[in-house]
Amino acid sequence: DAAKYMSASGMSDELQRELRAVHAPESSPAQRLEATRTLERFKQGAGSRVVELYALACDAGQDDLVRHFALHTLVELARDDSQRGIGVREQLKGLSLRLIEEMSTRADTKVFARSLSVRLVVELCLREWPQRWPDLFTYLWRMGAENARAATLVLTCMTTLADDVREYAADALPEVRRAELSKGLEAICAEAAAFAQRGAVQALGALSGGDTAGVA
Repeated sequence: DAAKYMSASGMSDELQRELRAVHAPESSPAQRLEATRTLERFKQGAGSRVVELYALACDAGQDDLVRHFALHTLVELARDDSQRGIGVREQLKGLSLRLIEEMSTRADTKVFARSLSVRLVVELCLREWPQRWPDLFTYLWRMGAENARAATLVLTCMTTLADDVREYAADALPEVRRAELSKGLEAICAEAAAFAQRGAVQALGALSGGDTAGVA
């Protein structure tokens, strides 16, 4: 793992240079185009650098442009069905849960980091749950019981998934897959309602105790 984090540091420097070239007002069109091409080439090989991308994504001290790029690239990998057969999805499933757990322990996490971390879990859900990820919500219910922030993230995952199945997935996923997801959501409906009730009580307790950071 140490070697991965060292290579993530080198990757951060490279990505920061290219991302600055894309976004800096003083960059020439040629510089911006070349930097964009370099970033696209990086994305094409990102399946072999999942752990390094995770390291950048969960580093709260990382440059915002680099962190956003890392998170967005992980989300794109989750959407890429060509990655399913080469172990990338399995890596992403494990790391996405670690990432959500990291987010649940920080009061100062950037909104974009929380949103993209939830999006990563949901994109994987749409493709893997429940058949190839049966223990997902068991893990999330347990994690969500830790604190009000964790409960909020878990509920956001749940409601975003439900919204996607009802609206987005109707067009973007085959009807058979949509039916599988709907059935899975129905099966955990009672657990989700009980979790939401506990989460609301926990959040109210945090607020009455003055812990507003705990529900941010």
